[in-house]
Amino acid sequence: MESPNSKAINMDSGGHVMVSGGEVEGIYNTDDGGKITVSGGLVSNTIGGYVIRDDSQRGVITLSGGKVKGSIKAAVLGKLAIAGEAVIEGTMSKAPDLMGG
Repeated sequence: MESPNSKAINMDSGGHVMVSGGEVEGIYNTDDGGKITVSGGLVSNTIGGYVIRDDSQRGVITLSGGKVKGSIKAAVLGKLAIAGEAVIEGTMSKAPDLMGG
């Protein structure tokens, strides 16, 4: 398990990435159907913004609590969910939804 203060948590071979609290710079999931879950804390990338991104085709992005500044994105077949005290500054986007949602 990486430290909550590590600069990146990467997962690209299946399964889940989970972060509880702390501050993490960059969380990326590039597998073909995993999940990214962040509970509390801040997530930031290396260019000053804050981003949680899922580049997979069938992934799920869930944010509970905490703050996100910048973009939250889900791929074409992905789902995007935000709950709790999330504050969004910037854009929330997801690719065209093929499920009619």
